[in-house]
Order: sequence, then C-alpha cells, then structure tokens
Amino acid sequence: DTYLVYYDEIDDAQPSAHFLARYRLTRHQEEDALKPILQKHQIDYLILQVPLANTTFYLLPLLRQVIDSACPQCQLIHCIHTIPFAETKGFDVEYIRHNLRQKGNAIWMLKQTVWGVTCLLSPHGAKKLMSKRYQYICRYCDTVVLLSQRFIHYFDQYVPNAKSKVVAIPNPATYLPEGVFQSVQKRKEVLFVGRMDESTKRVSKLLKIWEIIEKEYHIDDWKLILVGDGSDKTDYQRYATKHALNQVSFCGKQDPTPYFQSASIIALTSAYEGLPMVLVEGLQHGCIPIAFNTFDSVLDTITDGRNGAVIPNNDYKAFAAQLALWMKQPDSLSSLRAQASSNLKKFDPAAVCQEWNRKVFKK
Repeated sequence: DTYLVYYDEIDDAQPSAHFLARYRLTRHQEEDALKPILQKHQIDYLILQVPLANTTFYLLPLLRQVIDSACPQCQLIHCIHTIPFAETKGFDVEYIRHNLRQKGNAIWMLKQTVWGVTCLLSPHGAKKLMSKRYQYICRYCDTVVLLSQRFIHYFDQYVPNAKSKVVAIPNPATYLPEGVFQSVQKRKEVLFVGRMDESTKRVSKLLKIWEIIEKEYHIDDWKLILVGDGSDKTDYQRYATKHALNQVSFCGKQDPTPYFQSASIIALTSAYEGLPMVLVEGLQHGCIPIAFNTFDSVLDTITDGRNGAVIPNNDYKAFAAQLALWMKQPDSLSSLRAQASSNLKKFDPAAVCQEWNRKVFKK
C-alpha cells in the first residue's frame, strides 16, 4: 500500500491512482500531521522525493524524530534526483559573466559570483565545503538512492563511512513501455526539450553551436526546435534574432511527444544532470542523442559512436562537426537508430522495480 504526503498542489497535476490516500502538510506543523499517519498505516518506508535544499537542516531531523517516536520500524529513504555535489558544478567563465549581467539582488549575485569563482578555481575544495550537506543526509537517513552507479564515487571520496547507505537505481522510462518507437517519418530536426535555464541547461551554448551549423557549414535544410519555457527564454530569443539564426524555432511549453516523434536528433548541452530522461525518451522515439560529457550518467544512456555521441565539455566546434556529419550523411543516423535500444533495458519499469526490491526493500 502506498500513500502520498505533500506540501503544495500543482495546478496541472492529476491525482494518481497509485496512492490509497493523499495527505497535505502545512509547513512547521509536520510533526502533528505525520505521527498519526505513520501509526495508522504502520508505514515501513518513508521515501523523500524533494530537492536537496529543502531536506537538510530542517526537514531531515524532524522526520527522523517523528519516525523514531511514532513508527520505529519505518526506514527513511532519501532520493537524490541530480548529480551529487551539483552545487559545485556548472560554473565557467561564460556563466559567471551571465550572472553578472543579470538584474536583481546585488548581494545574491555577489555571493553567486564568489562561489562560482571558488568552484572554478578549486573544484575539490568546493566539494569538501559542500560535503557536510551529504554527511548530514547520511546521518539521518537509512538509505540514500542515487540515479547512477557512476555517482557513488562522490560519496566514497567526500562522505566518510557512507558507502553502506548509498545505492544506485535509475528512474524508469515513462514513454512507450512496449519498446522503441520506429518511425519512417523523421524530419530534419534537432530537438531540445527542457527548462530555458542557463544555470543548468545552458541553451546559450546550443545556440552558439547552431550558429556554427548555419554560418560555417551553411546547412539550411535542418531546423533546431526548442521545447520548453523558463527565466532565460527571452535572452535566448534575443540571441537568435541578433545573430540571424533563421532555422531556430522556440515552441514554448508543450507536450514533447509529437516533437520526439518527428525529430531525428536530441541535443543536450547541460552543465550537469542527474539522469536526463529526455535522452532516454529521445532514444525510445528514435532520436539520436548528442550531449556534452559534463555528468557521469551520460554514459548510462549514450554509448559514443554506437547509439549517439558524447562531446568534450564546451567544445562547440566538435559538437557542431558531429551534427553536420549526421546531417550530411543521413544513413549514419539510420544505423545509429538501429542500436537505439542498446542501453534502454535498465530503464524498463519492471527492471527498476526489481532494483528497488533488491537494494532498498530487501525482497
């Protein structure tokens, strides 16, 4: 039996039939609400699915206290949905300059700039500073679930004595559980799906790559389709207009399914990711993925040269050259598409359930 406890309603969210009951919490009144829920239903596992910033110095000790006093058999499970030590990643000279150009709280921008320079000049030192957050998580939780086995080394290196609590389980694929989409109607389209957010997604880099495609390779029969919305979308639109990028379309927030179905290539230039399902979903729809090698789990999805391409970080010319090669040799895309399912078995919902049973529920 599964129950949902949550804080805020989401406007377009639909109630899930998987939960027997739903309980809404009020901040700073969680203890009084949670105790009767745990006791009434004799909960065995409390699985925390919230951003890191909301879990550490307030919520975790509270949950531990409630569990220990009201339902001692219950285990506290923390799922981390991004790469560990994401707080130290994504800072380069371009992003620091982007931050300095923004209008807003001057003190916040100064702190971000100082932290960004620290992460850029001393990535190891920055991780050491942030390690206390992860030590705190391991102190209060029984199990910490990461999205990739490739992430565990961060805990080995920076979180002493945590290895016994850390496991890796990927998110399940949500599209087309019966298999990989096969389409003969693929168009000459490169697709981006995600937030228009420079701090993580770095769409500015994709636009700069596309500028090379249009201006240096003179490819004008392919389009770059961007699906999503966010705080930096207007800046990206200005860049595309200023640099006369004629084959770029901003589609806003949309159901991505028809775009996956028509696109030939899915592109990602993120500073970091946990496990980007957009690459998995792209492969399921026959979109060939290309991404910067900025997060360990990219290799869980893409086998370079077999079902897509992994490009060294910030190498715009290499990224553009690979795109141009595919665009000029469409048969190469067909051969890669034939291997699209090679890395997808681990994301099958049944396989993911087995991993949860084996590693967390000990069944």
